[in-house]
Amino acid sequence: MPCFAAIDVGSSAIRLSVVKLSPVGVIIDTDYHRYGVRLGADVFAAGNIRPAQVRTLVEVFTDIQHQLREHHVERYRAVATSAMRDAKNGRAVVRRILRHTGIGIEIIDGLTEARLSRDALCRALGSVPPDTLLVDLGGGSLQLYRAGGGVCRSLPLGTVRLIRKYPRLLTSLTKREVVQIRKEIERDLRRHLQPLRTPLAIGTGGNLDALARLVPARTGFYPVIDVAALGDGTARLAAVPPSARIEKFGLRPDRADVIIPAALTIHAVVNLFGVERFIVPGTGLRDGLVQALAAAAAPLPPLKMLRARFGRRLREVLPLVTMATHLFQLFKPVHHLWPQAQAILAAAAGLRDLGAAIDPVAPFAHSAHIVASLVGLELDLRSQQVAAYVVAASTQDDANLPELTPADGPPAEILAGLLLLAVALTDAGARAPAIDLTDHAVTLKTGGARLSPAATYTLARALAIKIRVT
Repeated sequence: MPCFAAIDVGSSAIRLSVVKLSPVGVIIDTDYHRYGVRLGADVFAAGNIRPAQVRTLVEVFTDIQHQLREHHVERYRAVATSAMRDAKNGRAVVRRILRHTGIGIEIIDGLTEARLSRDALCRALGSVPPDTLLVDLGGGSLQLYRAGGGVCRSLPLGTVRLIRKYPRLLTSLTKREVVQIRKEIERDLRRHLQPLRTPLAIGTGGNLDALARLVPARTGFYPVIDVAALGDGTARLAAVPPSARIEKFGLRPDRADVIIPAALTIHAVVNLFGVERFIVPGTGLRDGLVQALAAAAAPLPPLKMLRARFGRRLREVLPLVTMATHLFQLFKPVHHLWPQAQAILAAAAGLRDLGAAIDPVAPFAHSAHIVASLVGLELDLRSQQVAAYVVAASTQDDANLPELTPADGPPAEILAGLLLLAVALTDAGARAPAIDLTDHAVTLKTGGARLSPAATYTLARALAIKIRVT
């Protein structure tokens, strides 16, 4: 079974995420480890990682090495962000970890960090308006960028840095003190950028997850921070010292001290950009890394070559393949399938008409059988059977529906639903649709293309959701 891992060496902690997938792109196991190594406390104070902290890092990565072997991880990627970037001895520390554990760590720049988080956030909501503000708040930096471009900044305003700048954040604060520090953070932000009004923001980071729980708004598919209550909520949290926040608000010890600078920073961002809705989907940099690893391990089938065997051209089905792939990405927050499943969907979309080479009168009658036995599809046998099932289901060829394992039935139905919807949209001449998951319902925006209720029926049934089409 494919197994991938992402390691995030942050300023306030080191995190390991492991994901094991079935061949058809369904998660069958996950593991997560968090190591409370606050690198930023050293680096932002002295510019270096202390020898004692270096030894701790080697111990942590020795354990991570054990975890990777235990899970039989095929591919991993380890990245280090703000603290390691700023440490004068950061590269030397990375070399020492590699020498002792064999784990290579990339020290990435702020823009790369922002891009990885951006990809994960946009994927989490399927599609977002181009003026959406994407926010990644860590211990060492604050990443701000617009989904459609125009703003992309990595700012040295992380929570650990702010504690160093405002030591009184480690004590209880009055409401007046909270407001004063928040205004100072706003002034710092203005020095770095010129904010534009942005009604919707999407954020990532452990502190944002906590804020969505502590200051919640009415939720839809994802948790939402109540921006109108953020001021009072921050004052309520700050009124007690960090030690008391652990029990009173259910915070971890290493979260209790950074939650206030996080809340103040987010409040400052909300005020500057005029944010009205702040969604926290619970995804971020590590998810982006693991998804990229899974995608690299699941290249699309060689459709051009395969179609050429049957005297067919790829351009004949390219609009359908493109639409199906686009829908896969749009509905990913709802179907939760991985790139291995996308490869199966692309194969089904690109080969569903091959039956016409055998029987022009009934062009789809033999397509599923061809896909099931086709050599060179570059899918394992189990995935190839699912692709054949999707072809048969999408062409209403019930006679050639392959038998699937109970585990593969649900994802096959989802892929069939996506392909049927792609066929309907392509036939209607629709351009790339969008999806809205910011509320409780799933709304598919087709740009005016008219679809029959049957177009979404199979997908809605497979996902157990209602799909509105506008």
